[in-house]
Amino acid sequence: MKALKHKIRTFRCTEDLDDLLRKAAQSVDTDASRLLRDFVQQGSETILRDQILRKELRRKYALA
Repeated sequence: MKALKHKIRTFRCTEDLDDLLRKAAQSVDTDASRLLRDFVQQGSETILRDQILRKELRRKYALA
């Protein structure tokens, strides 16, 4: 059996963003890393399903 290859994405996490994630995780009684994984999965699935959201995000990131 092949070993599972893990890819790790890194991003800048400010103190404010970390605090917000921690508070959200506490509000649903889980740890921040588990909640973040769910956000990534659900958010990615939503973007792939929703054409309007994709267009909005393209505009947003084109301005950045």
